[in-house]
Amino acid sequence: GGGALNTPPCEMVVRDVIQYSYLVEDDPSVQGFHYWSFGPDTPWYDLTPCLDEIGDALLTYYSD
Repeated sequence: GGGALNTPPCEMVVRDVIQYSYLVEDDPSVQGFHYWSFGPDTPWYDLTPCLDEIGDALLTYYSD
């Protein structure tokens, strides 16, 4: 699993979420996606500290 030393910076996570959103938005077979798990007991990165930045970036992306 990911730990604090392996977790990417929030700026990188936000960039990846937006890039992935862009890649899948025109695919009619994609109804949504789950990017990563959140919380301290996840087997991957705990990106809870990035939630505000991710949310703001997605709101901006989809409102343009």
